[in-house]
Amino acid sequence: MGVTLKSVISGFILAVIMCAANSYLTLKAGVIEEGPIIAALIFTGIFFALKQKVTTTEAMIAATMGSAGGSFGFVTNIFAAFQMVGITLTTGQMMLLTLSTGVFSVLMAIPFYYLFIVKETLPWVVGEACANVIQNTVASKDTKQGKIILWFTILFFGVLMLQGKMWMPEMSDFYTFGMVGVGLAWSPFFLSAGGLLGLRTGWGFVVGALLLVIVSPYTNKPAAPHKFFYPGVAFLITSGLTTLVLKWQTMVSALGALKNIGSDDGGILPLKWLAGLSLVVAMIIVVILKYWFGVPIYLGIIYIVVGGVFLNLVAIRAAGETTFNPVRAMGIVTQGIGALTGAVDKLVNLTGAGVMAGSNNQTSILCQDLYSGWRLKINPKLQVALQAMVLPVIAVVSVGIFYFLSSTTEISLENDKLSAPVAKAWAGFSLILNGDKLPDNALNLMYIFGIGGVVLALLEGNAAIKRFLPSTTGIGIGLILPIAYSLDFFVGAVIFLILAKKFKMGEETISSIAAAGILGEAAGGLLNGALKVAGIFPLE
Repeated sequence: MGVTLKSVISGFILAVIMCAANSYLTLKAGVIEEGPIIAALIFTGIFFALKQKVTTTEAMIAATMGSAGGSFGFVTNIFAAFQMVGITLTTGQMMLLTLSTGVFSVLMAIPFYYLFIVKETLPWVVGEACANVIQNTVASKDTKQGKIILWFTILFFGVLMLQGKMWMPEMSDFYTFGMVGVGLAWSPFFLSAGGLLGLRTGWGFVVGALLLVIVSPYTNKPAAPHKFFYPGVAFLITSGLTTLVLKWQTMVSALGALKNIGSDDGGILPLKWLAGLSLVVAMIIVVILKYWFGVPIYLGIIYIVVGGVFLNLVAIRAAGETTFNPVRAMGIVTQGIGALTGAVDKLVNLTGAGVMAGSNNQTSILCQDLYSGWRLKINPKLQVALQAMVLPVIAVVSVGIFYFLSSTTEISLENDKLSAPVAKAWAGFSLILNGDKLPDNALNLMYIFGIGGVVLALLEGNAAIKRFLPSTTGIGIGLILPIAYSLDFFVGAVIFLILAKKFKMGEETISSIAAAGILGEAAGGLLNGALKVAGIFPLE
């Protein structure tokens, strides 16, 4: 059995759900769960519970469309970055930027599928896991995982509603170092995300939190050092760029792979059609950047060629080899390249990060889905067509959720409710490039943490000692998040490790509980905001 109405309709619904959830959660924490496995488990769980037959093709359709929405949620970071530097994009600007770069990213996935799946099969760990989950779930007709997601989502949703009603605390301070309160946030999402990210990344967040305590006396906000985001921005920039340099072989391999493109692309679209469509879309993006963002034509071309093609190629290979997609650092690289050509204006400079973010995330998740489909013998044309078809819907969702969030919660460099570490990194870098005056001690701390980022990334590049080190990504984001959020990541990693080891819970059950934490908090957080706007009950 191939495409069915239930799989496509379910895919659209799951895409909307995952896009709404991640649009909110990426601004809260800077991390997202794209959701192919979550979407597949929800789809199979529901229809098995309804005593309906499900095929691997149907489950893969739901996973492909759901993960498209999940990854698209990441683009709200660029909307937030603009707002943080005092630029409010219009609806038209947001829609044009996200849709045009999203279409380009889907087109870029076609040659990358040919290069890194058909010709040279990279590990694609998440794609492999998704294929195994679909295969095992469909074969066993297991309703257990769907039930776990349903009941735990209701439980975690209830937690957020109690917090919105002020009947349950959002966080608790257990100890005070100087002026800094240290405690935990009672957050299903942070605990669940910690379980998915693992113990090493969790340790990274703890180190980031500890460093915030140490530097707090030297910031202009000792009681809330995470609001002094400059050290974290410096660390994220230097550690990310150093990691890219260390992966020079990946870059060389990615470029070398281009010679393998032949007269076809693995059966999705003839090369001449692919080249022609990509050129047309690239020209449309350049025009949009020129007339809606003030980006000179030459710089628009640079953004497309460097960010949309070259850096995208490198990032996708890195994602296929290591599961790490360096899109945050790639956005900063694109900003830096723009600055070298004279683009220090905040609107023009941040647009470079927007092009990178828009043109990378969909490519990465679609390649991951295409690998899963390749393993399950699903027609890749079908997956590409479905992701392209769902783009307009999830673009509207991401813009709508951002408008809603920005109307209910202040999105700024001083904000606590929505920490948005990725947006702060891009916004902070644009301010530096623009020559804005920095607060006292900001430059000195940026030097210190910038050097620290280089050193730790170099150490992390040594495979023999990497497993003993905290994650640099965790440290960098931990330097921008509230301390309680960072500690949640670590506690979540420990809890899920105990569940797996002590209580012998399988990977699918762990993933289902984590998925429920993500969905439950997103649903609760968004509904709380809606109730606040409606005046039904206060959140503050």
